[in-house]
Amino acid sequence: KKVVTIVLAVAVVLFVLLQYPGVPEESMGQFRLTAEKALSDFDRKAQETTHYQLVDEQAEVFALINLYDQYKAKRMLTSSKSGVNLLDQAFTTANPELFPLIRAKDSDAKKINKAVRKLSKVSKKIRMAMKNEKIRHSFLGMFGRALEPVSQYCGFDWRINVAFLSSFAARESAVATLGSIYEKGQISQRAEEAIASDGSYTPIHAVAMLIFMIFTPPCIATMVVVKLQANSYRRMAIAIIFPISLGVITSSLFFSMATKLGWSGEQMMQYFYLSVAALAIALGLIKQKNSEWSVSE
Repeated sequence: KKVVTIVLAVAVVLFVLLQYPGVPEESMGQFRLTAEKALSDFDRKAQETTHYQLVDEQAEVFALINLYDQYKAKRMLTSSKSGVNLLDQAFTTANPELFPLIRAKDSDAKKINKAVRKLSKVSKKIRMAMKNEKIRHSFLGMFGRALEPVSQYCGFDWRINVAFLSSFAARESAVATLGSIYEKGQISQRAEEAIASDGSYTPIHAVAMLIFMIFTPPCIATMVVVKLQANSYRRMAIAIIFPISLGVITSSLFFSMATKLGWSGEQMMQYFYLSVAALAIALGLIKQKNSEWSVSE
């Protein structure tokens, strides 16, 4: 009960930190101008067709965009010809006036179809840009940027920092956060694919992230259990601060060496594992030697 309540509280706090204070008004102004221009272009092209009366109001245009996006999403999941026919029949029954503009047959309908496809792309770009701006200017985004002077030595920018901060509620949420930040509006795109398409990261960045996650402490639920078992906030704080510090130092060290020596991601991972194995053997020998001294004494 104690663990769940604390985890819920942390999750709520992280959600608020990620959502507020929101998109800056200056950026919102730019997004509005882009949207108005796209709508104006669509309206101008639609006026040249005989179907203009179906999309001469903004509410009708939005309905057409939503219909196009819904049909496109379901169409991508339908491969058989019979399935496509059933899908078309369902959409025709539900939207007898607008759907013929989506499954265009005459030349005028095809003009509107082409225009709405372009308008849908602009709409998705605006939504993605707004989401990224909201994350960037959120309280958590500000904190992530404040950590960049330190995290840059690990190869992490503010976006990676935000993902690591969100993982404090649950480790797996780091992947979901990265996927959300880097999402380009493509269906079923995985987080690593979205990051790779960004072009800002290399395999050594990925290995540095893995090294950092190996050393950093688990989620807040585990830390609460540490506190409950040890009955000490001091020990809980040590269990949080020490692993994070060790993760930063280790990932910075290996990332710096990989950058200067030109290692590949695979080489960096191999050297890291060899180093850990060598350190474990050395510590084992030292402990064994100390035990022998104690026995002889």
